[in-house]
This record gives sequence, structure tokens and C-alpha cells, in this order.
Amino acid sequence: MGAEAAGITDRVNALAELPASEPLTEEVARSGPYTASVFLSNDGDRVVGVVLYGKPGISLPHFVANPLRRRRVASAQLDLFVDLR
Repeated sequence: MGAEAAGITDRVNALAELPASEPLTEEVARSGPYTASVFLSNDGDRVVGVVLYGKPGISLPHFVANPLRRRRVASAQLDLFVDLR
């Protein structure tokens, strides 16, 4: 289909670790050519998983390191507001 996606494997793994009886809510957010599918716990207080999709033929934004996070594991963050021109 020509669409790129990021986060599918992590989301599937997170969902697999949840009890089957735990209800989830899905929120969909769109910005320009991108769509984020966010799965939240039923109370909306915890993000369970996120997948970012681009429209066909549109590359996803580059992942950039967040220097403000002080974790042992290197993390990555998407900048959805970067100027892609």
C-alpha cells in the first residue's frame, strides 16, 4: 500500500502482556499526512501503545533523541511539528 508505520511491534507486544479482560480505548489523532493510533487504559490515565502511520508515499518523520530524558536506555521521540519542506 506504500504506507510507512512505526510502533506496530511494540504495540502488539504491549497488548499481548495485558489481561484479555482489560478494556482499552483507542484515540486517533491526525496531523497533516500522519495518523497516530493511541491505545489508552480504560480510565485514560495510561498509554498502552501508539502506532504512527504516514499517508502512502509520505515518509515518517525522523526519530530524534530526547536529551532531557535521563534514562539508562536510549529513547527516541518523534517530532511531528518539524518543518518538512
